[in-house]
Amino acid sequence: MSDNYYREQLQALAEGLDINRYYDAWRLLILLWRTMWWHSSTDWSKYRRTIWGMFSDQVSQAARTTGDLDGFLSRVARFLSLIQVGTNEDDRQELLRLLALPDEAKRDIMRQLREDTPLLTALVRRWRDVQKEEQAFEEGKKDFFEEVEG
Repeated sequence: MSDNYYREQLQALAEGLDINRYYDAWRLLILLWRTMWWHSSTDWSKYRRTIWGMFSDQVSQAARTTGDLDGFLSRVARFLSLIQVGTNEDDRQELLRLLALPDEAKRDIMRQLREDTPLLTALVRRWRDVQKEEQAFEEGKKDFFEEVEG
C-alpha cells in the first residue's frame, strides 16, 4: 500500500497529531507488529490478553538499550523471535526506506521509540482494530450479497 494510504490512516486515527513527526516510527512499529504476529517463531496468540503490553515493553527496552536504528532492529527482532522484519515485499521495501533515512531522522525515530512508545503502540493497536473492523465489514457485505444473490 502506498505511503499516502498510511498517512491518511494515521491522520484519521489521531486528528491533531503531528503526523510528519510520528509517521516513520509508527510505520516501523506496524511492520514489527505484523511480522511478530504472522512470522515469528513464537506463537503469540496464546498471549492475546497481554500482547500489547509485552510488545510495548519489548520495543521500549530494545530502544533504550541500543544506540541506533540498526541495533534496535536487531535487538527487537531477537526479543520478539522474528526471523526477519516484514511479511511481504512491500514491508521489506518500507523497511529499506526507513533504514535509508538521513541520520537525523533515524535519531528522531529512536527518540520516539524511547520516549513515546505508549503513544505509538496505542496508535498501532487502534490501526489494527480499524483494519479488523473494515475486514469484518467487507466479509459481512460479501456474505450479505451472496445470500441475496443465492
